[in-house]
Amino acid sequence: LGSPLVVFHTGFLPQYPHTMRGKWLDKFTAKLSSLLEVASENGVLLAMENTYEPDTSLFQEIFERVQHPYLGVCLDTGHATCFSKTPATEWVNAFAEQIVHVHLSDNDGKEDLHWSLGKGIVDFRGILSPLLDRGARQSVTFEVALADAGASRDHLNKLLDTFKPFETP
Repeated sequence: LGSPLVVFHTGFLPQYPHTMRGKWLDKFTAKLSSLLEVASENGVLLAMENTYEPDTSLFQEIFERVQHPYLGVCLDTGHATCFSKTPATEWVNAFAEQIVHVHLSDNDGKEDLHWSLGKGIVDFRGILSPLLDRGARQSVTFEVALADAGASRDHLNKLLDTFKPFETP
């Protein structure tokens, strides 16, 4: 399709028995390595999206096994806030260099509600600040209802206005 970025889920579920993790990682990373070769030949960046992971350890293990310039992270703010026991800000700290795309939505910390930004408890300042501080310019997707897109954009713009001015490269 000509897209420079593909976001994907790992498919790993925390409900899998702990004894399956190593075998799953072996298969997943082998297939991912093959897929990354095709992606790099076509100039497509692959971004692993956090979903139901209770912490950052699975992603850390994947990055230890697969080090490739075409592999990045898509940080989903809603998923990190309601499914992970690790705060979303810690996801940012763990993967600041690998985050290439961000899915923005808000929620109540219990369910992935895809609320408009500012309606729930997601710490957007804590998530975005370290990314902006290092000069990163990730692409973003608002994962909200179409009717909430304008309000989410306005909330994000107001938040971004509170940060130090961006310097153009």
